[in-house]
Amino acid sequence: EAHRATGSYAYVEVVKFLRRYNQSFRVLALTATPGSTVESVQAVIDGLDIAKVEIRTEHSLDIREYIHSRNIEVETFQNSEDMILCMDLLSRTLQPLVDQLRTLNAYWGRDPMALTAYGLTKARQQWMMSDAGRNANFGLKNKVNTIFTILASLAHAIDLLKYHGITPFYRHLLHFQSETDGKKGGKYKNQIVQDESFKKLLNHLKPWTCNPEFIGHPKLEYLKQVILNHFMDAGEGQSNDGHTQSKTRVMIFAHFRDSAEEVARVLKRFEPMIRPHVFVGQTSAKGSDGMNQKMQLGVVEKFKKGIYNTVIATSIGEEGLDIGEVDLIVCYDSSASPIRMLQRMGRTGRK
Repeated sequence: EAHRATGSYAYVEVVKFLRRYNQSFRVLALTATPGSTVESVQAVIDGLDIAKVEIRTEHSLDIREYIHSRNIEVETFQNSEDMILCMDLLSRTLQPLVDQLRTLNAYWGRDPMALTAYGLTKARQQWMMSDAGRNANFGLKNKVNTIFTILASLAHAIDLLKYHGITPFYRHLLHFQSETDGKKGGKYKNQIVQDESFKKLLNHLKPWTCNPEFIGHPKLEYLKQVILNHFMDAGEGQSNDGHTQSKTRVMIFAHFRDSAEEVARVLKRFEPMIRPHVFVGQTSAKGSDGMNQKMQLGVVEKFKKGIYNTVIATSIGEEGLDIGEVDLIVCYDSSASPIRMLQRMGRTGRK
């Protein structure tokens, strides 16, 4: 994977090591995504001491006969009424805190729904560097920091709501609320949790998320249809003896573990036709266990054999592992990085 050979990554060290003992050796490095700028491509060339670069595209004569066609479809969705209701209530809850930062000249956005973790981090840094922030007394600094931290936590919730649906959003809010039980959590956190709009929001969400039929995002509804149609066209699950399994496989990429589990939950209702499994990294996060390498390889094996026919992967499924033939890839959210997007695309159109 040539695009990994930057900085002090193992590949770079290996080439240095070889060079110490022997001047003549040959290295072949391949990549679909060498880098998005001239500098980053040059870094790879320096890191591996590359002498000759060969470039091929899908239209190159010696490649053309091996390329399989693939179609890319992009779907765009509108927020559902439920989501708009959630956004309204959350906006009302957060407005006082956003206004406080505005009066202190620490943040200039008005709309709480436009908060992003990155924007808040930048604003916090700028305020800390400015004269106002540097000369502020300890209490004021503390106050601004606390408000920024709380808003950043809820900015993640907004992300979940907009792109991943209502259930992961509700889980995040519950987690947020649990940190303020009783006396913990400080003044501002409690101010949010005690807010009428916040209570109203949780009361709305609770019955929705308890209903197993509830879906909570137009993307999820559409995804369910696409996957069902895909397996029906392939004739999955038609025979009664259960022996003739179709060869088709589906891979879904999600950004967060919460949404991966949410997708799995919705698709699990259609077993045995859809046999989904989540595919995540090694670390255990709150509320979900990681998968060590043995488990990961186990899932890949079962996926190839057809015990599972749908894998919902976080970023770990994007490159490197040999996953076998996949006919349909769904990017449940667009990845910010074009490199990762291309690695995802490369999973399909192989056979």
